[in-house]
Amino acid sequence: MHPLSDTRTRIRNATSNNRSTVIVPPTISKLVHEVLLRLVEEGFLRGLRRTEAGLEVLLVVSKPTPIRRLYCVSRPSRRVYLPNRALWGFADSTVGCLILSTSQGVLTQHEARKRGLGGEVLVGIA
Repeated sequence: MHPLSDTRTRIRNATSNNRSTVIVPPTISKLVHEVLLRLVEEGFLRGLRRTEAGLEVLLVVSKPTPIRRLYCVSRPSRRVYLPNRALWGFADSTVGCLILSTSQGVLTQHEARKRGLGGEVLVGIA
């Protein structure tokens, strides 16, 4: 399974079962780690902590949970790229946040718009 999809599934299952933490295997890629850091910065996750078992993701435990839907947009078989102009259409939509892989690293849609960048859409959060 793709590491980003695996991490997304672990987080989604933990939030649906009202868990406060989830363990991600230590073999995750740098890309997955950067996506998790962006989720922490946006307030969808409480934090990250290294353990012997891997990376422990601390989830926000509240009703309603801030992550209603967490989905992968780009997949290994189908890459989705958006230019900067297209990101402005998501400003007032129901999408909470998009995480993009740009030429300047992994950024949220808000950071990418400020910098005038487009890129591959990795994850969407609603």
